[in-house]
Amino acid sequence: MNPQTEPNSAPEQQKTPIVPPPPPKSRLPLLLTFVLLVVLILFGGYKLMSKSSAPLPQPTPTQSPTASTNPAATWETYTNTDYGFSFNYPAVWYINIPSFEGKHQSNKTVLRVDITNSSDFKNSALLENKKDILNISVSVWDNENGKSFDSVVAEWDNFFQNPTPDSTSLKEINNIAWTQREFINISNLPIIEYTKLKGKYLYVVEVSPGDSSIIDSAYQILSTFTFLSQNQDNIISWEEAVELIESCQVKSMSQTHNLDVNLTLLNNTQVRTKEPIIDEVFNVAEDYSEECGIPLEATE
Repeated sequence: MNPQTEPNSAPEQQKTPIVPPPPPKSRLPLLLTFVLLVVLILFGGYKLMSKSSAPLPQPTPTQSPTASTNPAATWETYTNTDYGFSFNYPAVWYINIPSFEGKHQSNKTVLRVDITNSSDFKNSALLENKKDILNISVSVWDNENGKSFDSVVAEWDNFFQNPTPDSTSLKEINNIAWTQREFINISNLPIIEYTKLKGKYLYVVEVSPGDSSIIDSAYQILSTFTFLSQNQDNIISWEEAVELIESCQVKSMSQTHNLDVNLTLLNNTQVRTKEPIIDEVFNVAEDYSEECGIPLEATE
């Protein structure tokens, strides 16, 4: 009898041991290394920039004969108390006042002041041929007959043979209303002219630039031009005197044989003018004597 065999039992399964995962590696050393590297790079860059940004020696600026942007700081002042005006000009420029002794009878110029950025201001040919030379002249024309603005300007143009201006406009500079005119003169030079009738004088500022790029210098000089109140406020034009009479602002008046007229205003201010013909001030005032109550005084 065969020995009984026990039924085959299932083979015992082998269990694989579970190995726990390794602990995560610390990233702290890597982070510290990165931060240290950044610090070293920044420090090295700072040192390099510090050396390269050291100030370089600056060249000493040289003074050139051009208008300053701040005239009051470095400019000279020309003042004429006889004809009541002043202006500033660059200290490195040149000023010349020609004599008018023995002048032509029709030339009523009583004063001319020339300002230029060239030392050869007496060499007119040089001034005409150099494009970097700027010449400015301030002229005072005697309006002893008390002509109107248009009439006295026409008289000025006729004497100097000025052509009809290419353009005419009003321009206010430093609170002074100038009449600006532009033309080409008989020497074929471009001229910019500023005219102002004040009292018994016509003031004419002529600018003859060789190059338009330096015209700003002339405008800066003109922007400093002022009238001296102590000499000019009591002198008015004939047209202004007529307006005062017609608007009843005059309380008394008198005239002299040389056509000088003295007006006393309602605020007791006294002004002077010159009438075109004798007794003309009385002829004007006669039409307003009753309305305005103006007493007519005798001729002195």
